[in-house]
Amino acid sequence: MFKIELFQEKNLLREYFFDKKLSITIGRRPSHDIILEHLGVSADHAKIHFFPAHLLEDLGSKNGTTLNEQRIDKTAKLNHGDIIGITKYRLRFIDEQKMAETNEAWEDNAPVSTWVVDFPNGDASKNGLEKGEETLQSLKMTPREFECLFWLSRGKTTGEIAQALSISERTANFHITNLCEKLGAANRTQAIAMAVSLKLVEP
Repeated sequence: MFKIELFQEKNLLREYFFDKKLSITIGRRPSHDIILEHLGVSADHAKIHFFPAHLLEDLGSKNGTTLNEQRIDKTAKLNHGDIIGITKYRLRFIDEQKMAETNEAWEDNAPVSTWVVDFPNGDASKNGLEKGEETLQSLKMTPREFECLFWLSRGKTTGEIAQALSISERTANFHITNLCEKLGAANRTQAIAMAVSLKLVEP
């Protein structure tokens, strides 16, 4: 899955998602995948190749195409996060697989805990946590687990949470499982109820 974010003067105008296309075209013509209705944009301006390699191609445009603020001659290699410039527009190229890999790598090396939540009266058993924990005083939760908990409390599905946080569904499930274990919850519904009672999230 590839995403193109269209900006004008730092304002996000639109997001385009492409899954099965080998390439897409950009220009003023209505037949293009991304239509830029500006006189400075050529009728057939540029082309992005997804397979077999990620390439940006200028189609002989009048005003040229830039990649990371450098004008390209004919074609240039395109990498995740690169910025394409076409007159007053900027298009950011997002490789969703690369983004997921980057997020997962970051999470693997993230601190074990940065969120600390105190339990009232230090009585863990009353909050549904493991009965063997007699004097559990705090619950440690990573920022990503807290984000997943927040979106769960807002009725989001795993897929919706994954999309909101730009992570894979597998990673989202991993964090949800962890937060349920830390709360001592048997399922998501119980985790939300406990989080509300502990004032981690608002009902």
